[in-house]
Parts: sequence; C-alpha cells; structure tokens
Amino acid sequence: MVILIWSHAAVPPSQVVRPLLITFVAMLALTFVLAFLFADRERAGITASAVALFLLSLDDRVGLLLGVVIVALLVEGIVHRGRRAIVAGIATRVLNVVAAILAIAVAIAVAGTGAPQHWFASATKPGLPPIGTAAPGSPDVYVILLDAYPGDRAAALSRTFDRDAFPKALTARGFDVVRDSHSNYLMTQLTLTSMLSMRHLVDIPALDPPYGSREDDWWRVRDVLDDPPAFAEFRAAGYTTTAVDSGFAHVQLPRVDHFVAQPGPGELEAILIWSSRLGKIIDAVVPHARADLARLRIEAPFRETAEIAAQHSASPRLVFTHVPAPHPPWVFDADGSPRNPSVITFADEPQDTDEEALDAGFGQATHVADLTTDLVDKIRASSPTPPVIVVMSDHGPATDFPLAAPLTGAFTVRASNFMAASTPGHQDLIGDRLTPVNLFATLLDAYVGGTRPRQANTIWGWQGSYLNAIEAPPVPGWAP
Repeated sequence: MVILIWSHAAVPPSQVVRPLLITFVAMLALTFVLAFLFADRERAGITASAVALFLLSLDDRVGLLLGVVIVALLVEGIVHRGRRAIVAGIATRVLNVVAAILAIAVAIAVAGTGAPQHWFASATKPGLPPIGTAAPGSPDVYVILLDAYPGDRAAALSRTFDRDAFPKALTARGFDVVRDSHSNYLMTQLTLTSMLSMRHLVDIPALDPPYGSREDDWWRVRDVLDDPPAFAEFRAAGYTTTAVDSGFAHVQLPRVDHFVAQPGPGELEAILIWSSRLGKIIDAVVPHARADLARLRIEAPFRETAEIAAQHSASPRLVFTHVPAPHPPWVFDADGSPRNPSVITFADEPQDTDEEALDAGFGQATHVADLTTDLVDKIRASSPTPPVIVVMSDHGPATDFPLAAPLTGAFTVRASNFMAASTPGHQDLIGDRLTPVNLFATLLDAYVGGTRPRQANTIWGWQGSYLNAIEAPPVPGWAP
C-alpha cells in the first residue's frame, strides 16, 4: 500500500522512506511480540497478517469480521501456546505464496507508473553547484506564497470578506499591490513550475508532448521542479537558497541549500494513515487530531521564516516560503480561533456548498493575512538591510472549478490571485499587471542584473493531461 500510493503521488522519493520504515518496523515488532506470546512464529505471522488487513480495511463489515478472526487467533494461540499446529504451517506456506504474488503485482504496477525511473534519476542527480559571489549590498529576498489566497475578483464573491484590508495593511508598509491580479495557471504545481522556470509550460522542452498518464505527467513536472532555473540564477549570483515547506509533498522543493520540513507526519504519511482503519481509530480516540495537524502545518511556515530572518547569514538569502493556506482544510476562523470543519482531508477539497466554502475559505484567509503582516514586520525587524519581500498566491479559491474541463467553469475566480511586493530601491517594480510567470525574471533583473525575456500574461487551462495546455479566452480587464 505504501509503495503503490507513493508511485501514484509524484512526490520526492525521500518521502516514501519514513512511512516504509515505520510500517516495516511496526509489523516486525508486532510479529515478534506475538511470537513471544504464542511461542510459535507461524501463529504469530498469521495473526500479524490479520492485524495488517484489519488496519488496511475501511469497510466496517470486513473490519468486524477481521476483528473476530484476530480475537479467535489470539485466544487459540494463548490456549495452545508452544504447540505446533499443522494447519498453521499450511496457512503460512499459502500466505507466503500470496505475499510473493502481491510483491510481483505491486512491482509491475509501480513500473507502469514510471516511478522507478524517476526515483533513479532523482537519486543519481549531482549535488548543487558552488554558490557564486554576491554583489555588495545585495538584499535578502523573501517570497511568501499563500496557497489559494483570493484576488479581488474572487474576494468580490464573499458577503463579509474585506478585500481591501490586506492590500491596505501592506500598502501602509510600503508595498506595491497589484489590484485585480491574476495567475497564469489554475493549479499549484503548474504555477510553481512556470514561475520558477520563468517560462510557460508550453515552452519547457521537458514537458513537450506526447503526454502520458496523469501519474507520468506529474513525475515530469516533479523533475522540472527539482532544478528550478530561478533558484539556479540566484545561487550563481551569490544567494543561498532556502525553501520552507508547505507539507504539500507534490510541490516540495528539496534541492536547495536549506530545506525546512514541516513538523509532524508528511502529506504522504497523512494520506496513508487516513486511507486506512488506523485513521478511523485516531479520529475516534482524538477527534480533532487532523484539524490540529492542519493548524500546525499552517502556522509552522510563519514561525520558521521568522526564525530564519533572525539568524545571521554571511551571504544574501533567497527564502521561498509556501504557506498551505487559505487552501482547505479550513481550520481557522477569521479571528484565528480554531474552526472545526465539517470535512478534513489531505487529498481533495471539502465538498461543502459554494456558499459554505466561500465563508470558510475567506474566514481562514483573513487570519492568514494577519499572520502574514506580522511576519513581514518580523522579517524587517531582523534584517540589517531592507529586504525584498513578495507576498503572493498561486491561484484563487476553487468555486465552480471542474477539474476535467477547467475553462468551462468560473475559471476567473480560480485565476484571481494576490500579488504584492516591497522592492527597496525599485519602487513600483511589479507594475500593475505582474503575473507569476514573470516574477523571478523581474526580481533577477532588478537585484542581480541583466535583461530576461518576459512572458505573456496568458491564463492556461488543460484538456486531458494537465500538461496539454489550452489558452483561456481573453478576460475583460486582464491584459494578455
């Protein structure tokens, strides 16, 4: 199960090591404990297998049946402790054959996803090249990405959200704010890939057709994200690179000088836990565990980034902080108090009504804005030289957003993002229509030097494969 889910998730290979190790050690320990209890390793192996199936099953009827079987095996094993059972020996041999068949089936299934090839390519990549020499006075650069924070058009849908509050708070702190901003892509993976490549996806040769399965295409995106050209140019200019993780493993940026992981279980581990009966058990015993974990994931990037800013650095820094909010799950109210959402999920978005989703999402957005302005103040207070700070979102909320045909829904809401920047020495650097694809080229030109090509402010959907880009029709008020 661990290997199969990882192979379809297009997350860095390092993400599968810990859950595999934990699973292996836990089941091995259980088998040894049962072997000691029964004084019979065959009965122990059979009972441990039943426990594993019980934890994997989500069907309550199957779980009840397996629970009865486990109790019966425990009673039988204790009553007949130390006595060899012919039936147990036969069952062990049968289970060994089943295990071998499953292992072969899993290997074939995983090979079909392309995961092994991508794992090998990732494992054999050379280390990062040496950092260049920075020009005197080069400022630190912070890019704070608020996942799914609404732009003006999306915010206009809310009955209560004050869409001017956050822009005013940043403007008062010397930021330039792009009003009625829009993104180029409607999903985080696509926005990050184009933004850090400083090109549209259709202009990245590694993402050219032919297109394959969703899993294979996501692996191709993963390969591009592993070596983002924008980071490479900053490193060549003497900047150390730091990525503060969001917990969204599919957009993790581990190939930097300093990678700050999220506390607690990772996204893959969370999916594994709550895709099994173990998740049901946790929910029953600790009902707010998932919401507490989600709150921790949201607050951690703010805390970690403030701590990074407070640390001395001999060279200028590029710090990329990805906050997994106000993207669902919605676990904060507008005042920062905990919200107990009707649905908590780590794989899909909650299926509330549009009105409920908007209220919950905008409430969390208000709190995230407050946390962000507080972080901006902390960064500046810790910086000996005025830093460059960009606050942005990758896309807007997901109201009426059909994944299969995104341009047939309200794609302008999804494309409505946020963009603001404080750029010392370069007032109004981002202008009034900067989209994510041109962000890093603009920053590099201003603070490193040179002239890099700019891309059209196009919005892209897709057809079939997420990489089969379809250009959206012109939107009044949004320059192409």
